Amino acid sequence: VFCLIVVEFKFAVGLLVMNMVLERLHEKKNLETVVLNSPFLVRHAFYWGLVLGIVFLGSYGIDLNDKNFIYFQF
Repeated sequence: VFCLIVVEFKFAVGLLVMNMVLERLHEKKNLETVVLNSPFLVRHAFYWGLVLGIVFLGSYGIDLNDKNFIYFQF
């Protein structure tokens, strides 16, 4: 399916569904104020979740093959 392995495809679909759910929630409530007004532990758990998501899902590191990057050829 568009050169994606099954795990990548399921992950992409999951992200799309999560994006749609967050958009629906944002129509009803301002999510920024919900996060900022939440208790300290909940707010910082959210922040750490974002940071760890970037670290674990980021495209960088020792095993990164830069030749697969689309703009590397230019």
